[in-house]
Amino acid sequence: MRQLYSPTRSTTLARYSKEAFFALEVRDSINTSNRHRGPLTQESLKNLAVTGGLNIPWREFKKEALKDLERRGLVGLPELMYSVIAVFSTE
Repeated sequence: MRQLYSPTRSTTLARYSKEAFFALEVRDSINTSNRHRGPLTQESLKNLAVTGGLNIPWREFKKEALKDLERRGLVGLPELMYSVIAVFSTE
């Protein structure tokens, strides 16, 4: 169930996450040879930061991926995620 809503592992959302990450790399003028390849994972982002790629914490990237979905007009999932986070943070 967790992977169903994961912005990087869900088959439905992985493409959007990859596109959002690519946009961040372009924004920060990351050299083509240092750009991310393959599936986005917490570990791959750590490795990328060490090797000269985009340095962005996993949590920050997930927020950016949700913002990207909202910009595309796909607001339902981000709203659900924010609601779930709010509910669990008060428990």
